[in-house]
Amino acid sequence: MVADKITAFRKFEKIHPELQAKARKQENVSFEILEKAVKSFEMNRLIFEELDYYEEHKEVLGNHPKLRKLKMMQDSKLYDRFQALNRRNNLRTYISRDTKALKKMKLGKEKDAFAYTLQGFIEERNYLEENFKLNGE
Repeated sequence: MVADKITAFRKFEKIHPELQAKARKQENVSFEILEKAVKSFEMNRLIFEELDYYEEHKEVLGNHPKLRKLKMMQDSKLYDRFQALNRRNNLRTYISRDTKALKKMKLGKEKDAFAYTLQGFIEERNYLEENFKLNGE
């Protein structure tokens, strides 16, 4: 994670002077350069939030894709069988509802974020069914 954070920061740091120079000259900046800068900055920020949260609370926040499954596993360890069953049933409802909504959405950042959340629900449901052996219930 720390290596990913440093890499993202260095990518942003490399692009930033070019962006500033073009802004001073009031030149147009290509979409690719802006996209690379924003993605690098967002990744750096996301990892920073994860590390900062962990330092303060001694648990994973789970917003970074690499840590989402770890957070899900930590949270599910707090469930008893009944709570896991309830959570799985709620996830089934969310998945059904959100799959329909996703099909109606137009392409874009919101749809990507929505699909990412939906995929998290599916992964959590599958994990609960496997871990608590809930398939027949």
